Amino acid sequence: MKRIIGVMWMFLVWFVPQASAEGTFCRSETGTVVVFGNGIMNTKDDADSSKEVIERNLRSTLTPDEFSKLEFDLAYNESYDLMADLYESLKQRLGQDNVVVSFWRWLGGGDEVPDAVREELLKMATRFDFSTMVGDEDLANHIALYRTSILSGKKVIAVSHSQGNFFANAA
Repeated sequence: MKRIIGVMWMFLVWFVPQASAEGTFCRSETGTVVVFGNGIMNTKDDADSSKEVIERNLRSTLTPDEFSKLEFDLAYNESYDLMADLYESLKQRLGQDNVVVSFWRWLGGGDEVPDAVREELLKMATRFDFSTMVGDEDLANHIALYRTSILSGKKVIAVSHSQGNFFANAA
């Protein structure tokens, strides 16, 4: 996880100074909200820690005036357990992909599934309870967070990891 946060930080370091020099990142009078979206199998504390790493790294990169125009928030994606999180991610991925193409790739054997994954998915299918899938509430919360910021005139930058990207794209 630290490696992923480091990569995200490097991305922000490379693009934030350039964007702020052009007046597009955090020179806005209304400010910018940097939102972290967590991946699967993250507790709220894990996600908060990742958000704090982003905040710390931006504080050390930006001028105090630029940093003062930033707000930080969390678009938290509840973790239900590994298999439920993977299932939810798969549903989200299918919603963003050309489902017809994916179907034919799987059916034609173009995308091979490792045996261990296939066995685990078969086990999951026998014990999975669809009523435990509660991702819609998380997405609604993310949309409300973004909408509130945008309607108040703020820019929103989503920094997401793993499944957090699916939620950000859907929102």
